Amino acid sequence: MAHPQHISLNAHGNSSSFTDHKLSVGDYFPDIVLTSERGETISLQTKNNRPKLIVFYRGNFCDFCQESLREMNDRMDTFMAEGIDVIAVSTDSVGESCQLADRLGLRFPIACGLTVAQMEEVGLFIHTRDPATSPEFAYSSTRKRLVDKQFTPVAHWQRPFCEPAHFFLKPNGTIKYFSQPDGLYHL
Repeated sequence: MAHPQHISLNAHGNSSSFTDHKLSVGDYFPDIVLTSERGETISLQTKNNRPKLIVFYRGNFCDFCQESLREMNDRMDTFMAEGIDVIAVSTDSVGESCQLADRLGLRFPIACGLTVAQMEEVGLFIHTRDPATSPEFAYSSTRKRLVDKQFTPVAHWQRPFCEPAHFFLKPNGTIKYFSQPDGLYHL
């Protein structure tokens, strides 16, 4: 289902958008099925009558997101004791997600390959690029990131991505709590 979008362009012609479609507390979370970092089919919906924490993150290029995933991983004993399933979600490939999960030692799955249509269905803030206004640019940044204890420039992101968001689902698949931005932060 298409939803009206708000789009803004930066100096490089890259754009950011968010849809007017927003999920609310009490809504059923969409039944989105993706591939895990281990190549298995994985659903974002609840299963086995257990609550679920869904964490959307920008991608493996984002230091802020990596730190957030580390912090969640540090709390996995608490989540498990409370019977809460945890899943992280991004547009990264299976290979990128597998490398990230292994490097961080994550004890929860990563759902990979989130599409723009799926981000719109959830109502996430999306970073995209309009080829008509910016054909020569990918998702560019002049910032640097720490990789293997060395700062490496981040030149391009190869695909659209979303801003971080969290959804906590009740066992019946409805949203109990969510936190998602209406704009850019920490990039």
